[in-house]
Amino acid sequence: MANSTTPLVVVTQIRPITVVFSVAEDYLPQIQKQLRLGHRMTVDALDRAQETKIAAGSLLTLDNQIDTGTGTVKLKAIFPNQDDSLFPNQFVNAKLLVDTHRDAILIPASAIQRNAQGAFVYVVSPDQTLALRNIKAAPWITT
Repeated sequence: MANSTTPLVVVTQIRPITVVFSVAEDYLPQIQKQLRLGHRMTVDALDRAQETKIAAGSLLTLDNQIDTGTGTVKLKAIFPNQDDSLFPNQFVNAKLLVDTHRDAILIPASAIQRNAQGAFVYVVSPDQTLALRNIKAAPWITT
Protein backbone atom coordinates (compact mmCIF):
# COMPACT_ATOMS: atom_id res chain seq x y z
CA MET A 1 0.00 0.00 0.00
CA ALA A 2 1.22 3.45 -0.83
CA ASN A 3 0.01 4.96 2.47
CA SER A 4 1.30 2.19 4.75
CA THR A 5 3.70 3.12 7.56
CA THR A 6 4.84 -0.48 8.06
CA PRO A 7 8.38 -0.90 6.74
CA LEU A 8 9.16 -3.73 4.36
CA VAL A 9 12.70 -4.06 5.64
CA VAL A 10 15.02 -2.51 8.23
CA VAL A 11 18.68 -2.19 7.29
CA THR A 12 21.12 -2.40 10.20
CA GLN A 13 24.86 -2.10 9.75
CA ILE A 14 27.03 -4.27 11.98
CA ARG A 15 30.50 -3.74 10.41
CA PRO A 16 31.39 -1.18 11.56
CA ILE A 17 28.81 -0.66 14.30
CA THR A 18 28.18 2.38 16.47
CA VAL A 19 27.37 2.64 20.16
CA VAL A 20 25.56 5.66 21.60
CA PHE A 21 26.18 6.46 25.27
CA SER A 22 25.82 9.40 27.63
CA VAL A 23 28.19 11.20 29.98
CA ALA A 24 27.54 13.95 32.52
CA GLU A 25 27.75 17.43 31.03
CA ASP A 26 30.47 18.24 33.60
CA TYR A 27 32.95 16.23 31.50
CA LEU A 28 32.11 17.99 28.22
CA PRO A 29 34.96 20.57 28.41
CA GLN A 30 37.59 17.82 28.86
CA ILE A 31 36.17 15.82 25.94
CA GLN A 32 35.90 18.88 23.71
CA LYS A 33 39.50 19.83 24.49
CA GLN A 34 40.74 16.43 23.31
CA LEU A 35 38.61 16.63 20.16
CA ARG A 36 39.94 20.13 19.36
CA LEU A 37 43.49 18.83 19.74
CA GLY A 38 42.67 16.08 17.24
CA HIS A 39 43.30 13.29 19.75
CA ARG A 40 41.71 9.90 19.16
CA MET A 41 39.83 8.80 22.25
CA THR A 42 39.48 5.09 22.95
CA VAL A 43 36.09 3.65 23.92
CA ASP A 44 35.72 0.17 25.36
CA ALA A 45 32.41 -1.69 25.29
CA LEU A 46 31.96 -3.72 28.48
CA ASP A 47 29.37 -6.27 29.54
CA ARG A 48 26.54 -5.45 31.98
CA ALA A 49 28.69 -6.24 35.01
CA GLN A 50 31.50 -4.04 33.62
CA GLU A 51 33.90 -6.94 34.07
CA THR A 52 34.49 -8.18 30.54
CA LYS A 53 35.67 -6.07 27.63
CA ILE A 54 33.60 -6.95 24.59
CA ALA A 55 35.13 -4.64 21.99
CA ALA A 56 37.41 -1.63 21.50
CA GLY A 57 36.58 1.36 19.37
CA SER A 58 36.99 5.13 19.26
CA LEU A 59 34.90 8.22 19.81
CA LEU A 60 33.25 9.30 16.58
CA THR A 61 31.17 12.33 17.53
CA LEU A 62 29.17 14.01 20.24
CA ASP A 63 25.66 15.44 20.21
CA ASN A 64 25.19 19.18 19.75
CA GLN A 65 22.92 19.63 22.75
CA ILE A 66 22.71 18.68 26.41
CA ASP A 67 19.70 16.77 27.71
CA THR A 68 18.46 19.25 30.33
CA GLY A 69 16.35 16.59 32.02
CA THR A 70 19.33 14.37 32.83
CA GLY A 71 22.27 16.78 32.57
CA THR A 72 24.00 14.48 30.10
CA VAL A 73 25.30 14.68 26.57
CA LYS A 74 25.20 11.79 24.07
CA LEU A 75 28.36 10.53 22.43
CA LYS A 76 28.76 8.08 19.58
CA ALA A 77 31.62 5.61 19.28
CA ILE A 78 32.50 3.43 16.31
CA PHE A 79 33.71 -0.17 16.56
CA PRO A 80 35.12 -2.25 13.66
CA ASN A 81 33.18 -5.29 14.97
CA GLN A 82 35.05 -7.74 12.74
CA ASP A 83 34.24 -10.60 15.11
CA ASP A 84 30.53 -9.64 15.40
CA SER A 85 30.89 -9.29 19.17
CA LEU A 86 28.48 -6.34 19.17
CA PHE A 87 24.89 -6.68 17.99
CA PRO A 88 22.30 -3.99 17.20
CA ASN A 89 20.35 -2.85 20.28
CA GLN A 90 22.64 -4.84 22.60
CA PHE A 91 23.16 -3.30 26.06
CA VAL A 92 26.78 -2.45 26.81
CA ASN A 93 28.58 -0.15 29.22
CA ALA A 94 30.94 2.29 27.53
CA LYS A 95 34.26 3.38 29.03
CA LEU A 96 35.79 6.47 27.42
CA LEU A 97 39.49 7.21 27.89
CA VAL A 98 39.72 11.02 27.84
CA ASP A 99 43.30 11.58 28.97
CA THR A 100 46.34 9.73 30.27
CA HIS A 101 48.38 11.09 33.17
CA ARG A 102 52.02 10.00 33.15
CA ASP A 103 54.26 9.72 36.24
CA ALA A 104 51.22 9.90 38.51
CA ILE A 105 50.82 8.04 41.76
CA LEU A 106 47.43 6.40 42.18
CA ILE A 107 45.91 6.20 45.62
CA PRO A 108 42.40 5.46 46.85
CA ALA A 109 40.21 8.58 46.92
CA SER A 110 39.39 7.78 50.55
CA ALA A 111 43.06 8.40 51.47
CA ILE A 112 42.91 12.03 50.30
CA GLN A 113 42.16 14.55 53.04
CA ARG A 114 41.56 18.29 52.70
CA ASN A 115 42.38 21.29 54.84
CA ALA A 116 42.69 25.06 54.33
CA GLN A 117 45.95 24.55 52.37
CA GLY A 118 44.43 21.99 49.99
CA ALA A 119 44.65 18.24 49.50
CA PHE A 120 47.02 16.10 51.54
CA VAL A 121 47.72 12.48 52.48
CA TYR A 122 49.43 10.80 55.38
CA VAL A 123 52.57 8.92 54.38
CA VAL A 124 54.13 6.14 56.46
CA SER A 125 57.89 6.58 56.56
CA PRO A 126 60.39 3.68 56.87
CA ASP A 127 60.68 4.28 60.63
CA GLN A 128 56.89 3.67 60.93
CA THR A 129 56.01 7.30 61.65
CA LEU A 130 53.37 9.33 59.84
CA ALA A 131 54.07 12.47 57.87
CA LEU A 132 51.58 14.84 56.28
CA ARG A 133 52.31 15.42 52.58
CA ASN A 134 50.55 18.02 50.45
CA ILE A 135 49.48 16.70 47.05
CA LYS A 136 47.97 17.92 43.83
CA ALA A 137 44.91 15.74 43.27
CA ALA A 138 43.93 15.31 39.65
CA PRO A 139 40.27 14.88 38.68
CA TRP A 140 39.06 11.32 38.29
CA ILE A 141 36.13 10.47 36.06
CA THR A 142 34.01 7.40 36.63
CA THR A 143 30.61 6.77 35.17
